[in-house]
Amino acid sequence: MPGTIFDRYACDYSPRTAEHGSRGSDSQPTVKWAFAISSTGFASALPLPALFHPSTDEVQPSEAVLDLIGDPEMSRLQMSWERMKHLFPVICRDDECQGWRTNGMKLNKKVFICCDNDKPEEKGVLVVKIKWDGDTEKDDTELKNVGATAKVQ
Repeated sequence: MPGTIFDRYACDYSPRTAEHGSRGSDSQPTVKWAFAISSTGFASALPLPALFHPSTDEVQPSEAVLDLIGDPEMSRLQMSWERMKHLFPVICRDDECQGWRTNGMKLNKKVFICCDNDKPEEKGVLVVKIKWDGDTEKDDTELKNVGATAKVQ
């Protein structure tokens, strides 16, 4: 059985060793990803991080594996998955620039999670894989255009 989304998108940045052809001295990844979550409804938004990662409520936001993302232009937690796709490159850039994470994680630039229903425990959520170049060295308008035209799976 495949692991969780966190396991599938974990990333190991440690150098390969010549004699073993493996990464690092142990099998644990040295850097893992944090994920952005959006929701189309307020009631389903608040419990989402704890639904995926129960310890979310027990850690500081800078240590969390999941970030509940609200629409920065609307100051609301609700956001359609299309809107999230549109803003996702800007969210990735802003997350990089803030440098606020104390757990060494980086926001995954290829995957985000969207809850498009009012009962995610029963109906599930969308795991959206987005294809874009990952280049965040652009202004807001350019990044929004990239997000608007990005391909999703």
